[in-house]
Amino acid sequence: MTTDHDESLGPELRSTEDLEGYFISGSKPREHWKVGVEYENPVLDAKTGQSVAYEGDRGIAAILASLGEQDRWEDVRENGRLMALRDGTASITLEPGGQVEMSGAPQASLHGARSELESHMDALAAVCKALGLRF
Repeated sequence: MTTDHDESLGPELRSTEDLEGYFISGSKPREHWKVGVEYENPVLDAKTGQSVAYEGDRGIAAILASLGEQDRWEDVRENGRLMALRDGTASITLEPGGQVEMSGAPQASLHGARSELESHMDALAAVCKALGLRF
């Protein structure tokens, strides 16, 4: 039994080897592999345990502004409101549930990803401590 194959869908795959070859053909060489980290933090008032608002002296916008004071970050605004920070391929964003998310830059190794994550966590912890917040 034969069926017409629509070439716009890509090559016809008839075996496990065809499928494996299809994926291998789209892969990068090992020397170009990278690893990245995404890390979300809900932010809470340290005394009450309640989540914090976007606005106010101790809100998410204040956290982003404080983190943005580091030279590497560029503000990303929507309707005049600070919503994210970007640095080339890395970002710190406000997620829909009020979490602060760090999306790290592609790193050549897990050691680089760990270093970037630790640096972000240290900066976030310092900002939150100064504002009486926890994550």
